[in-house]
Amino acid sequence: MKLCYRGVTYEYEPQVEVSQEGDVIGRYRGCPLREHLARGGRVLSRLSALLTYRGVPYSS
Repeated sequence: MKLCYRGVTYEYEPQVEVSQEGDVIGRYRGCPLREHLARGGRVLSRLSALLTYRGVPYSS
């Protein structure tokens, strides 16, 4: 897809995320709510990060 921003043209190629449905984790308005699991590619870490806000360290 060709895009233009402030006079500069560039080619945009969106990344395709492949996922599979997992287990039912609950219900929302009477419909089953499923967990979606990423397949392949990168894995997001759920480890807490050490952050700093106005000089005070905290973890997420």
